[in-house]
Amino acid sequence: MPLNFHTSNREYQFLPKEIDTKQRSMVVQKMDPLQIRIDTITRKILQHNSTLSGYRFFIFQSNDNQVLHTKDKRIFIPTGLIRITSNDDQLAFILSHEIAHWENEDIIENQVPIDPTNNEQYLAECHADKKAIQYIEQSGYNKERVETMLQRLEKRGMRQKYECD
Repeated sequence: MPLNFHTSNREYQFLPKEIDTKQRSMVVQKMDPLQIRIDTITRKILQHNSTLSGYRFFIFQSNDNQVLHTKDKRIFIPTGLIRITSNDDQLAFILSHEIAHWENEDIIENQVPIDPTNNEQYLAECHADKKAIQYIEQSGYNKERVETMLQRLEKRGMRQKYECD
């Protein structure tokens, strides 16, 4: 069965309420080259990880790095987060990390930013990272190319190093 990742324009009307009026006008349309790239990477991740299904990613223009989720597995990625990637391996990791949150059942719809002092959130991030690495490896992406992005995020204070078992 072919996978369809493009959405109808009608779906863009039902964006999370956390995307403000200005940002709503900045949601990248389905035929935008960046959206097509996201769709292609998502398709590859889902095809190589047979237990995953139903995830749809949308891009909205924002310098923020906060990803937004809806209860029907729509995930909204800000362009600010995409800009920190320098290759498809890194972008696949970000997408896989968000999928991993769903698969780990630790998604709270439109959750607040991660609090590094909250042990439960810390462990959720750690486990999402570990599962994301599994997803990208199964999809043929290179985990070594992800490490440089993670180090860059840590230096900018946008991420802490997660060490868990």
